[in-house]
Amino acid sequence: MNRLLFSSCLLAILTLSHADLSWPQSTIAPADSAVAEAESLAHLPVKVPIPPAVTPAITVAIYDDVHLSPRVLADAQDEATRVYQKAGVAIIWIRCKSSKMDAEPDLRCQDPPSAMRLNLRIVPHARKSSDGVFGVAFLSAEGTGAYSDVFYDSVEKLDRDWNVGLVRGLGHVMAHELGHLLLGSNAHSRQGIMCPSWHGDELHLASMGALLFSQEQARFMRERLASYGKADPKAKPDPAIKILVYNIAQAPRAVLAEAEREAGRILSKAGVQVSWIECSAGHSDAEVKEICQNGWGPVNIGLRILALPTAFHNRFQGDPLGFAISPALASVYYDHRLRFVADDVGLGLPRILGCFIAHEVGHLMLGSKSHSHQGLMQAGWGETQIHQALAGDLLFTSNQAKLIQTEARTRMSLQTGS
Repeated sequence: MNRLLFSSCLLAILTLSHADLSWPQSTIAPADSAVAEAESLAHLPVKVPIPPAVTPAITVAIYDDVHLSPRVLADAQDEATRVYQKAGVAIIWIRCKSSKMDAEPDLRCQDPPSAMRLNLRIVPHARKSSDGVFGVAFLSAEGTGAYSDVFYDSVEKLDRDWNVGLVRGLGHVMAHELGHLLLGSNAHSRQGIMCPSWHGDELHLASMGALLFSQEQARFMRERLASYGKADPKAKPDPAIKILVYNIAQAPRAVLAEAEREAGRILSKAGVQVSWIECSAGHSDAEVKEICQNGWGPVNIGLRILALPTAFHNRFQGDPLGFAISPALASVYYDHRLRFVADDVGLGLPRILGCFIAHEVGHLMLGSKSHSHQGLMQAGWGETQIHQALAGDLLFTSNQAKLIQTEARTRMSLQTGS
């Protein structure tokens, strides 16, 4: 029987193919004292006391595209939480909306992802047929990232084939993929939950809820998260801009919301924070109404989501992503039929749309002739740029980031009159 290859980690160029491995088919038994000790603890309650307040914490926004029962999803979250509590890291879960049928999400779902605020999506299946691949973490070339996916059909197959337990299997897969985001590119280890392939011993431990991070991995995560939490008291706050959104193409709200999060993350990486104002729908809030009525201009930016003209082909190379009109109107084309490299079912659409938005906003912030030979502001997008976009690595250059910050501060000064 083939050994299951647990997870892959996407770098700047996505690769989902892996070599098959194999393991003995004999009955699984404890291989050493650690396994035996884990089995003796298997009958104890799985709830772990909440760590002290000083414990570093991550916030994870979870998107359930499979529409699991609330109990299954909650128990899987508890399982992943317990794994991280053992490592001295707390998790704050945010249940976010995956479709129009879902209840309205927590307002924190609108916050852009960051090193301590991660996104995890449970999707029905892998983008391409990849036996034994249970999830993927989208990492940049620097080994950082904030997005990960879990492939539910592979988790179900794991439970059917090896009787790991659906909830425990799902919880451990979630913990593994989040581990890639916290530990970086070199996260795989020879044993424990970050083992790239799960053998008999790993599956046995997972079935008992005892497949954990190593002490070294736990220490690294705690120290890394603690360093993120230390703010420089002399540092100036990032400048902020408001973007007024007009969804003329009537793109699905869930798609547009995630695209806005991705664009916000890209601009945040450039040192600018974004407030998204949805002006397509009516608002009861007087302040929001006034902002939308005042429209875009030298201070606020307008963003139109337009339907892709029928004359355009379903290609990126040579076709416009949209256009920008100085000083403050960006237009981006949306077409739900678009499919992307290594993305057979279009799951990358929100991320790519977010990159389109950030690109066109970049034209407004950087001025004329702002195309560049590298990064987000490249004029033509081919496979390389799409791979980078899906990995979260298509960003503004450092020089562009400085110019964008200067422009954002100029717009802020116009608003305040200072």
